[in-house]
Amino acid sequence: MRKLNRVLSPLRRGLQQVLRVCTLNRVNDAADIQMVQVETLSGEVVEVPRIQDYGITSVPVPGAKGVVVAIGGKTNGYVCIKMDDRRYRQVNLKPGEVALYDDQGQFVHLKQGGLMDLVANTQITAKVPVFRIEGQLDVTGDITDNVDTTGQSMAGMRSTFNGHNHPGDSGGSTGTPNQEMGG
Repeated sequence: MRKLNRVLSPLRRGLQQVLRVCTLNRVNDAADIQMVQVETLSGEVVEVPRIQDYGITSVPVPGAKGVVVAIGGKTNGYVCIKMDDRRYRQVNLKPGEVALYDDQGQFVHLKQGGLMDLVANTQITAKVPVFRIEGQLDVTGDITDNVDTTGQSMAGMRSTFNGHNHPGDSGGSTGTPNQEMGG
C-alpha cells in the first residue's frame, strides 16, 4: 500500500495544482466570453474566462463558489468551468426534476408528473407572433386586453355589460340584461 501511495502521490499533487476551488469576486459580461475575477483557496486572485454550456448563460453573484482548471497545469492558464451558489439554489427537487433560478427567488421548475412552476416577481413577457395555449386557461387575477379595446379589463367589460341598457321602442330605456356575464 505504501508503494502505491508513493506512486500516486505525484499524481495527487498534480491534480491539486490543476483543479482549484474559488470564490467569485466580480463578473465582466460585456465581451464574447465572460470574464470572472476569482480568489482561490490559497488566496490567489486571478481574472479568467468562464466557460458556459451552449444555450445557457448566467451572471453569478459575488460570493458564489466555483472551480478553475489550470490548463496544462499552469496557473497562468486558468479557466473557470463551474459556478454554483448554495445561497439561492433550489432544494428538495425529486429525481429527474430540473430548476432554473436566480438570486431574487424567480424560477422555472420542471416537476415530476408533467407539472411546471414558473415564478416571476413582476412580469413575464413573451414576444412571439402567435402564443397558443392548448388546454384549459385558469386565471385567478384580472385580464387586461390592450389590443382592440382601450385597455379595459375583463372585470370592467363585465361590469359595463351587466349594467348596460338600450333605448326602448316607446321611449325610455330597457332594463339591464336578464343574464349577466359571469366572472
